[in-house]
Amino acid sequence: MSIMPMEQHKITNSRLTLGCMWLGGAWNRSPLTNEDILTAEKAIDAALSIGINMFDHADIYKIGKAEEVFGRVLKERPSLRSKWYCKQNADYD
Repeated sequence: MSIMPMEQHKITNSRLTLGCMWLGGAWNRSPLTNEDILTAEKAIDAALSIGINMFDHADIYKIGKAEEVFGRVLKERPSLRSKWYCKQNADYD
């Protein structure tokens, strides 16, 4: 995996980013399921195992559930916190 230094922040991240829009179940306000959490965990592990450590998030993905499910995985596995970087999308009016 190619890496891309972000020198001003003293971090090195992968050139590829895993888009997280598809995590978190359906595009509705239904609660997360255990299957949603397991899917997110597998996706995070698969990405990290091949050197992808940049994850793309936005608060609109799955009405916020994509970020919520990612957070639940990190809560259950705090050792992952030091292994990834977040690319956050934002809309400014």
